[in-house]
Amino acid sequence: MSLLVMKSSLSLLCLVLVSSAFATSEIALPTPVPASDDALLAAIAEVETSNNPSLIGSHGERTHLQIAPSTWVRFSQLPHSAAAAHPEETDRVARAYLASIRSRLKSRGLPETPFFIAAAWNVGPGWKVLPSGTAAYAERVANLVKAATATAAAPKPAVPTIVVEWDAPPATPTDTMVVTLSTTRPLFHLTLANELAGRSPRKDSPAF
Repeated sequence: MSLLVMKSSLSLLCLVLVSSAFATSEIALPTPVPASDDALLAAIAEVETSNNPSLIGSHGERTHLQIAPSTWVRFSQLPHSAAAAHPEETDRVARAYLASIRSRLKSRGLPETPFFIAAAWNVGPGWKVLPSGTAAYAERVANLVKAATATAAAPKPAVPTIVVEWDAPPATPTDTMVVTLSTTRPLFHLTLANELAGRSPRKDSPAF
């Protein structure tokens, strides 16, 4: 009976010690790595319009990213109606809006994950409750970003190296001159050694 009581006491003591450790220590959660703007914008454009810059949304959203008129005028001096004709300005506005979204999420204590960024792009960063349609939209964007990131991080296959061995043709002697016609048939060989010695070419050399 006393042994059973001792075991129960030890178990209770261990439980108290473990509980105290969790109560007095902080558990660090891994910080999510923010997705790049390029990956986010590519995924948003695919989900919004399948990368079609000519589409106009039901609330006047324009470009392949479906930027709302109120968002456009915050970051650009160009008219919103001309957004599709200025892809560089569209890209600049989109990146400025992404920076604004990231800042707003951080101020709310929310992680800068593709899901929350996409949700903010869809309904604005100040939502209280995410509609089911927005949650589905954000999930699609997050999946596309994840796939693109995995593809970019995958090791590229090594390019095979082909080694070709060949025997170089014998070099023409430096003391020999070859004269040919367009048919490439040699006409005669003039030995420079003979010329230097003051001797004329061999009589049996082919004539012109």
